[in-house]
Amino acid sequence: MLTIEGFEIIQQRAPIVALTLAALLLTTSASSRADILYVSNWGNNTIEQFTPQGVGSVFANTGLDQPGGLAFDTTGNLYVANYGDNTIEKFTPGGVGSVFATAGLSSPYGLAFDTAGNLYVANYGNNTIEKFTPGGVGSVFATTGLSSPYGLAFDTAGNLYVANYGDGIIEEFTPGGVGSVFANEGGTPHALAFDSSGNLYVSEEQNGLLEYTPQGVGHVYAKNVTFNPDGLAFDRAGNLYVACVGDAAILKFTPQGNSSAFVAPLNSPLSAPTFIAFQPVPEPSTWAMVGVGLSALLVFRRRKA
Repeated sequence: MLTIEGFEIIQQRAPIVALTLAALLLTTSASSRADILYVSNWGNNTIEQFTPQGVGSVFANTGLDQPGGLAFDTTGNLYVANYGDNTIEKFTPGGVGSVFATAGLSSPYGLAFDTAGNLYVANYGNNTIEKFTPGGVGSVFATTGLSSPYGLAFDTAGNLYVANYGDGIIEEFTPGGVGSVFANEGGTPHALAFDSSGNLYVSEEQNGLLEYTPQGVGHVYAKNVTFNPDGLAFDRAGNLYVACVGDAAILKFTPQGNSSAFVAPLNSPLSAPTFIAFQPVPEPSTWAMVGVGLSALLVFRRRKA
């Protein structure tokens, strides 16, 4: 039973508790909140998820037909490009799937979201980039400068980069859809990913992993990726993960370039892994922080009264 004295103690300590909670929310590092890696399994029509320790489980196994590109929206829904049946499937964080889009798709592969929540799709089959609003309304974003477009990635300025599998060119499109050649690497580029410094990484069949500066100066980042590297994704600590289609493995590269097997080929649950993506981990809610602060202030004012 709460006594009057006990209630007074709670009143006295509430501001301290509230402000301490706010400080903890602000100072909790992003790296302490789990990075969950999702992998599209082209070979067995599933989506796998892996903990930071590399423990895997099946996230989804329905509504999938040769799943390729993966992308998360800001609320944690996962979008999957079904190359085999020309659809985009949407999965809630709990794994409930539904068809998000079908119109205008032709062998869809790479996916990427812009900051306004629009989803961009690389149409490998008809050399176009399709754009879908959050409500699923589609329109053609780009038709020129494309040759079997594969992977997509946005830079921080909102420019869209496209890996042209067909002609070995990385194409750059402004937010308005104006295209230009960013780099001509001459091989067969697959997936794209930007690091926090704005450098662009490209998986490539002949040369392993390539890295380009924001100015388009490129070099080989890792040559020993010999098992058909495909999907790329960075975690929040700056480690680069690579899906290797050929040996059903996931490689991990530290920011210093040291590599290790995150998911080893032996006893791997993967079958022809293509694209990968990390589930976004939201920062502490601004409104939650405001609420904690106001609660502390209100209790403090009551004490003074």
